Amino acid sequence: MRLLIVNLITLLGFCCTVACLYLIFNNFNLGLILVLANLSIISDFVDGFLARRLNAVSNFGKIFDLIHDFFLYLILPVFFAFYKQPNYFLLTLFTGLIVSGAFRLIRFANNGIVLHNNKTYWIGMPVIYNLILIPLSLLKSSEIFYLICIFVTASIFLMPSRIRFLKLKIKPAMILLITFNLLCLTALWL
Repeated sequence: MRLLIVNLITLLGFCCTVACLYLIFNNFNLGLILVLANLSIISDFVDGFLARRLNAVSNFGKIFDLIHDFFLYLILPVFFAFYKQPNYFLLTLFTGLIVSGAFRLIRFANNGIVLHNNKTYWIGMPVIYNLILIPLSLLKSSEIFYLICIFVTASIFLMPSRIRFLKLKIKPAMILLITFNLLCLTALWL
């Protein structure tokens, strides 16, 4: 029963992500996309938390969570950014981002976290950082294309790198949600 609950939460998040992808290209509704994206992000944190707390970790759940992460943190931001900034040069960079991110997720599934001097580190940039593409794409500036190019290029190299990124002890779900929503609101006002 515990495994079923955790996997249903992952399924809920995955369905929210797929609904976002559908809405991007059919009846673009920014408010609904952001609500569904937030639900998907919350489900991603809740399913992992519950899986560890309830000792409901399974191989299926790990793979399903990786697939959800792939769509939520790679495909969704790329499709959103391409919809708002349609450019074939960016499409080439986005393809590199998806490949690099997939490699990062696969490596993370095996050994993506290390402990050094009582601090926990991610190896390579976490794919979750790619959500920044959504608020970046909302900005209404002629220079935004260059910012997106710089961010995507840096991400392509940083995600599969051996560089350590400090894993914060603060509740990452709260930080992520607040930051994501503040950036989106700021981008809409500019």
